[in-house]
Amino acid sequence: GKFTYNNGRLVSTPISAQWFGQPVNVVFSTQENAKQFDVNIQADGNWSVERVNAIPKALSQQLQGELPWQSQITIALPHDGGANYH
Repeated sequence: GKFTYNNGRLVSTPISAQWFGQPVNVVFSTQENAKQFDVNIQADGNWSVERVNAIPKALSQQLQGELPWQSQITIALPHDGGANYH
């Protein structure tokens, strides 16, 4: 995937990556506001449970099937410090 940068704002096209040995799709954007910097991330995947490399092998051998998931993450980074996650 790709992203563009325009006056401090980042916007991506769909990005394909690997996470825990499985494919993941990510789209993100950022926005500078008066009091904070906002980061927005959308991610999804459809993982084969037995191939997720973060699960101990003894457990993953007992699992089978697909694990479709999606996530929306927002992060606010106030100019005066700290972070808020949602």
